[in-house]
Amino acid sequence: MTPAKRDSSPAGRFATIAVVVALLSIGAAVFEWSVARRLEAAMVTASRAYQVSQRVARSESRGEPPAGGRPENPRPPAESTNRSPPGRENAKSGPSLAEQKADWQNFLTQHPEVRDQLSDYAKHEFAVEFGAFCKSAGFTPAQTDQLEDMMFEKWFDGLSIGPQGGIRQTGGDTGLLPPAEQLRGVLGDAGTAKLQDFNRTLPAENVVTGIATKAGLESAPLSSDQATQLAQVMVANSPEYAAGRSVNPATVDWNATLAQASAFLSPAQLQAAERQIAGQEYQTALSQARQAAGGPR
Repeated sequence: MTPAKRDSSPAGRFATIAVVVALLSIGAAVFEWSVARRLEAAMVTASRAYQVSQRVARSESRGEPPAGGRPENPRPPAESTNRSPPGRENAKSGPSLAEQKADWQNFLTQHPEVRDQLSDYAKHEFAVEFGAFCKSAGFTPAQTDQLEDMMFEKWFDGLSIGPQGGIRQTGGDTGLLPPAEQLRGVLGDAGTAKLQDFNRTLPAENVVTGIATKAGLESAPLSSDQATQLAQVMVANSPEYAAGRSVNPATVDWNATLAQASAFLSPAQLQAAERQIAGQEYQTALSQARQAAGGPR
């Protein structure tokens, strides 16, 4: 059997390199995802074990039967037959927000390594999400380090142990960025404005990353210029961004986005974008249906 001839032309070599680079990028992303999942699983397991011990301690202090024990009268009284929405049956008997925050502090005391583990992972995420932007915005290394530290502290301070165990973020402000006055003290007015605007476009960047991954798997990788153009088109077709808020992929005008993207994406790349967007719209619809099913009837 005669072996197939290798395409040694410049175009052939470039196509091969592009595919290899795309696969390496995907492989790195899978590796990082695996590390993140292992870290998350370890902390969730530890936090749930801790939460169980706390629930037992609270039950004993209140003279209640231990978790898993059977009460003498398992039937609810007649006046308590109103059912809560799914997932909220134990909301009244669960720990309060103050107790969850106290549990988190106690958990950190028992597991001091968690803070360093989360810090290391947060630094990696910061580099991925904001590294290139900080360079293009002209931030100094010292400014970038300070911004990274401020963002980590804001995120870390909002964590707690959830009612069913597991680490979660609580409180009303779940945004990435610290308060504007704190940012201005490090980045100045112009730098803060650039960062805030970039942060509003991050959801579009995340969608583009998904499209680029799918296109790379189909041997039609996006160039950096194409990725930038695609993100810009998404932002331009976002009513939330136009109103001064962050891009919301669920409300982006995808018909207009894909029509404009056809001017700089190849047919294979455009097809990958369409599939990624269709999958995203399905997930959005599924999430909305689940929320509706869990609400009051």
